Amino acid sequence: MKKYLILLLFIISFSPSNVLAFETNHYVTIVHPVRGRNLWQSDESVKNQINLIRKNHLPSTWLLQYDVITDNQNSKLFKELPVNQELGVFLEVSERLATDSNVPYIYGSGDWARADKVLFSGYTPAERERMIDILFETFKDRFGYYPVSVGAWYIDTVSLNYLSQKYKIKAAMDVSDQYQTDTYGVWGQPWGAPYYPSQFNSIMPANSIADRLDMVKIQWAARDPVRGYGLKATDSIYSVQANDYVGNNLNTTYFQKLAQAYLLFPNPITQLTVGLEAGQEGAVYYDEYEKQLSFLVDLAQKENLSFLTMSSFAKDYQKQFPNYSPSFFVHDTDVSNPHIEAFWYSNKSYRIGLLLKDKSLFIRDLRLYNIPFLYGDIFTNDKNHLLKRVIPAIIDEALNHNEIMLMSHINKIDLQRDGDNLYLLLVDEAGSKHKISFTNESILLDQKQVLKTPKMANYITQILTKVLMSYWINYPHSWIGGWRYSSIEGKFYLWFMIKPDRLIGIKSEMPFLGIFKFPFQVLVRFKSLPQIDLSRLISVYLVNRINHSTIKLTVN
Repeated sequence: MKKYLILLLFIISFSPSNVLAFETNHYVTIVHPVRGRNLWQSDESVKNQINLIRKNHLPSTWLLQYDVITDNQNSKLFKELPVNQELGVFLEVSERLATDSNVPYIYGSGDWARADKVLFSGYTPAERERMIDILFETFKDRFGYYPVSVGAWYIDTVSLNYLSQKYKIKAAMDVSDQYQTDTYGVWGQPWGAPYYPSQFNSIMPANSIADRLDMVKIQWAARDPVRGYGLKATDSIYSVQANDYVGNNLNTTYFQKLAQAYLLFPNPITQLTVGLEAGQEGAVYYDEYEKQLSFLVDLAQKENLSFLTMSSFAKDYQKQFPNYSPSFFVHDTDVSNPHIEAFWYSNKSYRIGLLLKDKSLFIRDLRLYNIPFLYGDIFTNDKNHLLKRVIPAIIDEALNHNEIMLMSHINKIDLQRDGDNLYLLLVDEAGSKHKISFTNESILLDQKQVLKTPKMANYITQILTKVLMSYWINYPHSWIGGWRYSSIEGKFYLWFMIKPDRLIGIKSEMPFLGIFKFPFQVLVRFKSLPQIDLSRLISVYLVNRINHSTIKLTVN
C-alpha cells in the first residue's frame, strides 16, 4: 500500500500546474541483445521472448552477436521474424569472431565477459575494424543487407566513427551510468537521455554539428534518479531492468514509477529503452518483463506514446532535431521516502544532478561536455581488466565528496519548461521566492551566475583527433605478417608469418629451413620482436585535457 501511495504522490507532483505544458512525443524502444547459444538457458526461452513481442504486436530491435549470426539455426529463427522486428549487431567479441578476423584472443585467463576480452576497446583500432568488417559482411550474407543499429555495454570512439562513416549506422545503444557493475565503468553521460554522440568521445554528446556523428545513441538500463547514482554495483541495480530491481525486492510498481519519470515529463522529446537479454535474463525474468510490456501498452492508450525500433526512433529524432541534441530533464522521488527528490538536467554543454533532502537542495553532480576529452582507446588497445570511462567533473558527490548546497529551508519546488530551458521555482519557509535557471550556456540562481560554460574549445586537439580518426578509418587494416621466435625443448626457432596460420623460417637443427602450420590463435602466442609502440606513448601523454570551467556559488 505504501508503494502505491508513493506512486500517487509522484503523479500528483507532475500535475499541469507544476510544469509549463507543451506537446511532447514519448517513445519506448524495445531492445533484446542476443548472445551465442552456449549462454542461453534454453532455446525455448528465446522463442518465448519472441512470442511475447509478437503477441503484443510491438516493434522491437534484436541485436545479434556474431556467434548468433553464424549459427544456421539461429539465423533462420531471426530471419523469420515479422517486418516490424529490426535486426542489428551486438558488438561483443567472442573467440570465433576474433579467430575469423585474425585477431589474437585471450585464452584461459579470466571470465569471457572481462572488459579487455569482450569489448572492442580491448583490441587495437586496426583489429576492431577487421572484426567490424567480418561482422557486417557475415550479417549481410545471412540477411541480405547491412544493419543500421548496433549496441554494446560500451562502444569506443574509433569503432563508432568507423561504423558511422563506412556502414552509415543510424542508432547505437550502450549502458547507462554505472561505475563498476560487471567490471564496466561508464560515468558522466547525459542522465538517461538519447543524444548525438561526439566524434571525439563516444559517451559525450556533440556540442555542435561540426563534431557530431550522424547517429543517435540510446541508453540501456536507465537508472533511478535518486538511488542509481553511486559507485557500487548495488547502486546501479536500481534501474528499469527487471533483472535489476527484482533483486532489490521491488516489483512492477517500481518500474511504473521509473518509466513515468522518464516518459511523462514534457521534455522536447522523451525516450526509454526497455528489454531483456534474450536467452539469459529473459529466461528468468520473463513474467516480470511481460508485466512491464503490459503496463507500457496500457500507458500508450492514455498518452502520446509510440513504440519504435532503434533505427526508427533515430530517424524521428533526427527529423525533429536536425542540429543538436535537445536538453533532457528527469525528476523522481525516492522509492521509500517521497521527501527525498532528485533532479537531473542534461544538454549539449553540461549535465547537473540536484538532490533535495531535509529541505536543502544540493548539487551532487556537475560536468561539462563542450571541452574535448579523449580516452586512450582512440590510440591503442585498453589492456585493463576493468573498464573505466569517466568524464571529468566539477562536482561529483560519489567520487570526490564535494557536493555543494545551493539553498536550505525550502518549502516548495515547482518546475517550468521553455524549449531547451528549465526553471526550478522555489519557495522557502519564510515565503520568499527563488528561481534557478538552466540554459545551454549557464546556470543562474536568482539571476546570479552559478555556472558559465567556457567558450574556448581546444581546436588543436580536435584537428589532431580528426586527422587520427581519418588515418585509422581510411588506412588498410587487413592482417599483416610479422616475425615470431621461440625456444622449444632446447631448440631455437625464428620464423616469419606468411599467412595467419603459416610460418616460414629457420630452426637450430635439421632441417634448418621450412614452412610450418599452426592454428592462428596458437601461432600469435609465440614471442614477437620488440617494437616501439607509438600509439601507447601517445595515449599516455596526449589524452588528458584541462578543464577550463568556472563556477561561482551563492549559498543561502
